[in-house]
Amino acid sequence: MEHPIHRITSVDHLGDFRLRVSFDDGITRDLDLEAVLEGELYGPLRDPSVFAKVTVDPEVHTIVWPNGADFDPAILHDWPKKQAAFQRLAAGWSPGERPRQRESRAPLRRSAVMIELPQWTHAQGGTSKWQDWIRAKTKSCMTRAVKWSAKQAKPVALPTRAEWMNAIIAAVENSGGRGCYSRLPLSLAPPRKPTDWNWPSVDHSKDPGTAELVLETRLVNDMKTIMTPGEFQEVVGHLAAVLKIAVKTLPASWKCDRSFAGLQEPDEPALPGPADPN
Repeated sequence: MEHPIHRITSVDHLGDFRLRVSFDDGITRDLDLEAVLEGELYGPLRDPSVFAKVTVDPEVHTIVWPNGADFDPAILHDWPKKQAAFQRLAAGWSPGERPRQRESRAPLRRSAVMIELPQWTHAQGGTSKWQDWIRAKTKSCMTRAVKWSAKQAKPVALPTRAEWMNAIIAAVENSGGRGCYSRLPLSLAPPRKPTDWNWPSVDHSKDPGTAELVLETRLVNDMKTIMTPGEFQEVVGHLAAVLKIAVKTLPASWKCDRSFAGLQEPDEPALPGPADPN
């Protein structure tokens, strides 16, 4: 499933909890958001004086409020189709699933809170954990891209924060809850932690400066980090041949009993570029 990119160009407060939102493709929506103003982050917007302070964030092109609340512009763009689903989601938020306000007073830039995540994420850690993971991976991809671009012989135009986030969301949606190469299950569900073998990890399809990604278990991605998909397949075939292992699919119950000794580095090794032959 492709996660579309839409940008909000203006917003007008129409009174109560109604907004007129205009998008970069010329579409304008009149939205009544009262029914989805629930939870720790969106609940405060039920105060009309707070709701009226809505603005457009020029960096990520979505509507934001001073307390850090914001919405995915793609969801608002398709609100006639998405409204009912998000009303049900908001009504069913439990304390553990409600969007949480950051400890920092700085507003959230573009949260993943109102992004429609696949159903399988609910069982594999819950919506809130996957939203937090998406935000953290967005930040690490941006950091990795900047470091990678500094090693290139020519200036490289890097993806924006919103483009990285959309790429990660698309990778989550397309994964179906399983690693791209291994088809092993991905999980953030307790007692899972970043040192566990099937903690989700981001793999760059091209290079660290291109927002094209897939998800894989940490176990497999730590081996594949510096390899292309073709090279990875060759190594796996080589291991099977050398170890004389019959080719077969792992049972659904398979798991790795051991975990990594330390947390995954927030900045995974970048693929070598033209100016980085080593």
